[in-house]
Amino acid sequence: MAKAIVLLYQPPGFSTDVDWHGASDRTHRLTSLDLQSEVLKIKRGVIPLFSSLVGWRKLEAGQTVSLKELLVAIPSVGAELTQFYGMAVRWIEVVPRKMSAEGSISSQFQFRLREPDFESAGTGRLTEAMSVLHGDPGYDLEDGEQTALLSRARWATADEETAERDHQQAAQRLVNLGGQRVVGPSAIRYAWRWAPDAPILPTLSAALMLSFVLSSLYRYRAGLLDRIESSEISLILETFEGESDAIVLPGLRHLLYGRPLFISRMAVV
Repeated sequence: MAKAIVLLYQPPGFSTDVDWHGASDRTHRLTSLDLQSEVLKIKRGVIPLFSSLVGWRKLEAGQTVSLKELLVAIPSVGAELTQFYGMAVRWIEVVPRKMSAEGSISSQFQFRLREPDFESAGTGRLTEAMSVLHGDPGYDLEDGEQTALLSRARWATADEETAERDHQQAAQRLVNLGGQRVVGPSAIRYAWRWAPDAPILPTLSAALMLSFVLSSLYRYRAGLLDRIESSEISLILETFEGESDAIVLPGLRHLLYGRPLFISRMAVV
């Protein structure tokens, strides 16, 4: 499905790189598995191409990824990381809005940085994760208690269809599809998960890479799986397996069918 999405959206490089997985397994180097274990290396192919569609941080060929980096980004294992390893996985909430004022429409994304230690521990990782925060041509950055991206583009109210399309395209990368929390029958809070000592990854990218790692483990590393049986790591991986369909499949289906994101109604200011 990830390859089909890459073919559908055609990000830069897809014509030459789409025939490769985009990662190589590094679990063959391991005699045990823990959070710090490097489990894959990024190569050219589907995985970095897909990640470019749902996030701003580029996955570079040759970059290695640890198990911890993948798990931090996945909501369904947050409780286990806290319980077994004492990790405080935090949230950065994203609030997308279209705003109407004085006959025009604008696009806005607010990043609610609620943790008191975020400025010292995480701001750099947020801007690294989303290069748009360094000054994307389409948005201005406003700092404060809530970091906000305000679109430079303005659309006439009669051109709401174009405004909605452009807003949705930005939201696809900014709200972290797959990392949202449902807080009511129709309310969704989009959020990025982060830890002070791990890079910020899109949830769908992390889930895709972890699925790749697990497929290698089950096919080729039976001995390693036996050694970690009943360990905390094994329980965390089993939790991901049991709940991944609720994260990965809806997110991939959403991208395949091009369904609009649920965002707050237009705000009139």
